Amino acid sequence: MEVAIALLNIVLENNINNLRSQWYTGRYEKLSGCPSYSSAKSIVEALHCLEKSFYGSKRTASVKDLINGN
Repeated sequence: MEVAIALLNIVLENNINNLRSQWYTGRYEKLSGCPSYSSAKSIVEALHCLEKSFYGSKRTASVKDLINGN
């Protein structure tokens, strides 16, 4: 399961970078309006499920926190 979590984190990092560049263009009023938002959110939710099962708790931050660098 650690391999799946690690691979999803790589995919998430790329997706968050795309989302961040979309968000900082200023063309979207809400973060959820960005084209990459729904896939980033889905990846985070999948990671949360895997992390809860493997580690006992979530370890990945929310999409909003990831965009802000938290």
